[in-house]
Amino acid sequence: MTIESVDKAIQILNLLAVSGNLRVNEIARRLDLTPSTASRLLSTLADRSYVQRDHRTREYKIGYGAAQLGFAFLGRLELREAARPYLKQLAAQTGETALLSVVNGLNVMCIDKIEGSHTIRNHASWGDMVPLYCGSAGKVLLAFMAPDKLAQLMGLFEFKAFQVNTISSPEKLLQELEKIRRVGYASSIEEFSQGGAGVAAPVFDHQGQAVAALHVGGVASRLVPEALDQLGNLVRKAAKQLSQDLGYVLHHAKKTDSLSIG
Repeated sequence: MTIESVDKAIQILNLLAVSGNLRVNEIARRLDLTPSTASRLLSTLADRSYVQRDHRTREYKIGYGAAQLGFAFLGRLELREAARPYLKQLAAQTGETALLSVVNGLNVMCIDKIEGSHTIRNHASWGDMVPLYCGSAGKVLLAFMAPDKLAQLMGLFEFKAFQVNTISSPEKLLQELEKIRRVGYASSIEEFSQGGAGVAAPVFDHQGQAVAALHVGGVASRLVPEALDQLGNLVRKAAKQLSQDLGYVLHHAKKTDSLSIG
């Protein structure tokens, strides 16, 4: 079902993307809108920075908000392409499923994976989402997140207990994140799914920001703590190499010990 106001707003963005700067009346004429409707839609889009108004010419153009969406999409395509060799490498080395995940709101979302060779293995799918405080991928992204963003998210988590090992309070989560920063990777055993286990390391971009988690997942009966420690070093090394491919330079790590990735 098409929501008319949303559809019209998208039409405005598409028109400005193709035609450049336009006034309200011209936008209304081209899209068969009343000037008042076009003005209301443009005002809402401007409030969210999807369009900008030149107060001198009274023309509208595409804004930073729309540009950021495009850059985010292109960035994820680039990230997936760059990560593919490392996913294949980790899957081949470990026999476990190798995954790439990113922050999506209060969740961590899988955006790519390579299946492992084990008969019994992790069956995560593209687009699967897990609360950030559950599992290795979410925890490692929180651990290396900007402090102000982390503080904001901490106040929004419900800390619902999915399994017996789910982190159940802000205090426990902060303790866990401090440990992750020290060792450079995160591990988990049955925090979100029964019988699941995994280990993850942060992937940094050219600005030194953690943009993804590179991780391997399997079953808890096979990935006991000792095995996770061994996997942690492999994943951390692969994530470091991927980060350098994305333009990350080690001088970022010297700003704070917590950003060291090996």
